[in-house]
Amino acid sequence: PELKQHWVNAHKAYYGKNVTKEAWVKNFGEFAERDDAFDTIRELNKLLMLCVDTNSDGVVSWKEFYAGLSPIGVSEEGAKFAFECCDTDGNGVIDLDEWSTASAHYYFDKEMSKHANFFGPYVSSGHKV
Repeated sequence: PELKQHWVNAHKAYYGKNVTKEAWVKNFGEFAERDDAFDTIRELNKLLMLCVDTNSDGVVSWKEFYAGLSPIGVSEEGAKFAFECCDTDGNGVIDLDEWSTASAHYYFDKEMSKHANFFGPYVSSGHKV
């Protein structure tokens, strides 16, 4: 029940109530131009981390990370690559700051970076980042 509520809270924070996909894309595009967009999305992404941190210990383990990505089709190898990109201090877990920073960069980096791999290896024109 608590995990389900975390997903509900994250969904509401991102999408609001009864918003169409088209309206969300338009609103997100406008939001991305705001000066505070990066910091705001870091805060919103904390809600998403609660959905993946299934044992509520404040960090995302490899097992939790892979459990969160595998349902969307990310391979174990791809998820491991993404996990290592996010785990910037190399301690084997992703803490709240690493999670929220990596996910915010995923959405807002204008140049290609390692954060493009947040959901597994990013492949563009045959090149892996």
